[in-house]
Amino acid sequence: MPGKSKFDRNAILIFSEEELKLLVDVANSRFGNGVLRYRNGWGIILMIYTGLRMGEALALKWEDYNEEEQTLLIRKNIGLIKNRTGKGKNIFLLNRIL
Repeated sequence: MPGKSKFDRNAILIFSEEELKLLVDVANSRFGNGVLRYRNGWGIILMIYTGLRMGEALALKWEDYNEEEQTLLIRKNIGLIKNRTGKGKNIFLLNRIL
């Protein structure tokens, strides 16, 4: 972690409307043959418009989506626990919210 002098924890940085539009346009861009340029672009767009955190978005399954009501049920999130000892592997942890 950077030292306390490196950043202000109380500062909240948000994207401007122009930056959000640019990010959505890039995430939704396609190659000349019509194939999406970024395979996770739709996930980024979902996170922008819903406020989902990365761990919540990664834990989503199709059964969490209700097509009739057009709602998502956030029941889980995924976190990464890094192994900093150099021995063993990193661990993905699935947490149930509900």
